[in-house]
Amino acid sequence: MESDREIDSSKVFEVQLCDLPALDRSMNEKSLDEWKKKWQEAIEEADAVLALSLPVFWSSLIYSSQLLRFIDSFLNAFPRRWEADEMNLYFNSDPSVRLLVVELYERILLIILRAVAYKEDKASLSEAFYCRVIYDHKIFTIERLFDIINVYSNSNSAAVSSILERTIRIQNKYMNDVDSYIKMSIQIIESVAAEFSTISRPPFEENYGDRITSLLSMIIGIFEAFRIFLPYCSSEIRRSFSTSLSISVASFVERLEDCLSEEILPHLALCASYSSARSILEMQNELRSSAFELFHSLIAGDKVDENTLILLQEILAYESFTFYYNLVYPISATLPHVTSNESVQDFPTFLNDAVTQIVIKRTEAIVDNLRSRGLLVQLGVPSDDNVKSALCEISELLPHFSLQFIHLCLRHFGYEKELTTNALLNTTTLPLDLRALMCVELSADAVPSNAVSTFTIPCDEDYEDMTAGPVNNAVNGEVMVAPLTEMTGGQLISMKPVTIEGNSSKED
Repeated sequence: MESDREIDSSKVFEVQLCDLPALDRSMNEKSLDEWKKKWQEAIEEADAVLALSLPVFWSSLIYSSQLLRFIDSFLNAFPRRWEADEMNLYFNSDPSVRLLVVELYERILLIILRAVAYKEDKASLSEAFYCRVIYDHKIFTIERLFDIINVYSNSNSAAVSSILERTIRIQNKYMNDVDSYIKMSIQIIESVAAEFSTISRPPFEENYGDRITSLLSMIIGIFEAFRIFLPYCSSEIRRSFSTSLSISVASFVERLEDCLSEEILPHLALCASYSSARSILEMQNELRSSAFELFHSLIAGDKVDENTLILLQEILAYESFTFYYNLVYPISATLPHVTSNESVQDFPTFLNDAVTQIVIKRTEAIVDNLRSRGLLVQLGVPSDDNVKSALCEISELLPHFSLQFIHLCLRHFGYEKELTTNALLNTTTLPLDLRALMCVELSADAVPSNAVSTFTIPCDEDYEDMTAGPVNNAVNGEVMVAPLTEMTGGQLISMKPVTIEGNSSKED
């Protein structure tokens, strides 16, 4: 029986807790107890909402802002997948905290799913009524859908798919909002890029590092949500914004490479209360990964045609983006057996040649950078028995990799044989710079002859706290090279000054 007529403002259930506090690592015991109390109350509120009859539930959604504020409060407080420190705080710092988080996480999802499943037992809403109220009463807005995607898509992709199917896929009015939202998002991406250019130049002010991390997280959220959201939009929307959004993504990543250079990163980390150089790099790599996935979905999601080729030609201006994107999604594989149009028949050859030149240029720059920092010294020819043994074992297991490349990976992972082996077994987990060198012929540099007493690889002291484990576990008393931060993205960063004994009888 349809319950449309039973829904009215007199049946509203008012949620009392509408502003859910976020967890803060600086909380003392008293404030943490207060946080736990609030989240327990929120769980009880959620249970009460789930127990409402269908008419009361929908009356509360339509005629009161409290229930939607309650949902939004949780979506805002819950950390995103790419916010590693915050996720660790919510899930690994305290078992009682984790339990509260998981229970409320599940209940909020059930409330959202109830709002798209308008039939319950013998009660239901008419589909026309449902389609009208979810849009007219802003039960599901684009902003709220983006938050739902960012919170739930990683672990509940099927549920998120159902939510999108039951909202933007069946209510055409959303397409007008999507048009405006994409334009607004492109403006946000541009303004954030401009802010990066400002705050990555000296003088570096207090909390600049934290601001960088916050902005990166926001842009990742936009990229991640668009990637999942756009396939549910009309083909007209996807086609109309494919070029502008793709170029915006590529331009942002390119500008970010300049803003977060090796020279600038340590200064930003020193100006942060919570963010370290490692956390900023991790966030940058998450953003790079999200950008590549979104860009690829934009150019490969629909039929690849002449416009796709023209777009790829424009992207060549962003060399850093093109280089790293091509490592993850080879452009030669993206190019179709293109088209019978004679005017574009030479495009694939031109693009492949241009990409090849970019790859050669960027790869040479990576090798030169490693060489300038001493990271190619005695590469592949260690005299330390432990390193030599690890190198031989990995080489026997994976003979298709050169000794030099395996040795470089060992240095990257702090001479940890198991970590190195696992990464080489699944090279998608390697930093992009290392992936770029997998098939490059690397040659070893000699220990500098003028290093009478020491040879130092310079790096900012900000990395000190990140190196104790890898450095101490590396090579006992031997000539050493700084291990690199264990990242899943692009840059290779030596983590602190390390002394190389120039006259040692054993060297690595």
